[in-house]
Amino acid sequence: MANEVTLLDAWASPFAMRVKIALEEKGVKFESSEQDLGNKSALLLQMNPIYKKVPVLIHNGKPICESLVIVQYIDDVWKDKSSLLPSDPYQRAQSKFWADFIDKKVSDHAHKIWTTKGEELETAKKGFIECLKLLEGELGEKTYFGGETFGYLDVAFVPCYSWFNAYETLGNFNIEAECPKIIAWAKRCMQKESVAKSLRDKEKIYDFAYIYQITLHCGQMNLRVFDHGHNKLWTTKGEEPEKTKKGFIECLNLLEGEPGEKAYLGLLHPKFDWSLAT
Repeated sequence: MANEVTLLDAWASPFAMRVKIALEEKGVKFESSEQDLGNKSALLLQMNPIYKKVPVLIHNGKPICESLVIVQYIDDVWKDKSSLLPSDPYQRAQSKFWADFIDKKVSDHAHKIWTTKGEELETAKKGFIECLKLLEGELGEKTYFGGETFGYLDVAFVPCYSWFNAYETLGNFNIEAECPKIIAWAKRCMQKESVAKSLRDKEKIYDFAYIYQITLHCGQMNLRVFDHGHNKLWTTKGEEPEKTKKGFIECLNLLEGEPGEKAYLGLLHPKFDWSLAT
């Protein structure tokens, strides 16, 4: 069988990193095709017309979608290397259960850590740590989640490690202080070539998350200012203009707090990599 393998991915996606790790573990040569998710390619839309998301593995012209499905497919097709999933049916089921838990619980809390603020952020941090503690319980004293062998659940979870620095910095908390076993496990995983080659640089991930957060926050603020200042201030009568003026001033006060002592609103974090904004 010919093995023409292409991965449609996005550089910061932990889900695409899963697939890369699995391919590296199996020694499969593949071509990586970086996708612009703001301007989705015809190939991506053709290969994943349902969700229109990465990752997509194209094997001999046939697409496989959804990262955990792809990892299982890789494990089934390339059998010459040791299996990622356990051979025991119960252990296989447990591995799939916890991988599903990562996608449904861990990822949801993690996403909110770098996209929300205030009470919602605090709730997300609490939920995230609670999830990690449950995973620590599953890991126990084992080297990897599968025991002494790096396997399916490790592949599913370890890409999150590349985002930990962003979560900690933007969320102002310390993961290692709460979950030291998870950090020790992640560092063991990073010693594997397949993982080290596939995970993105944590500082660049932070830059990506930071500029996204700034853009999101400024976009929301612009809408509020425009709504109060432009739409209502000069288009309403009676008591409404007084309420609108109050809302407009409150927005400006918030914007005064945003730059602090900076010369301009647009001054970003000094560590920001401007190449990511192009």
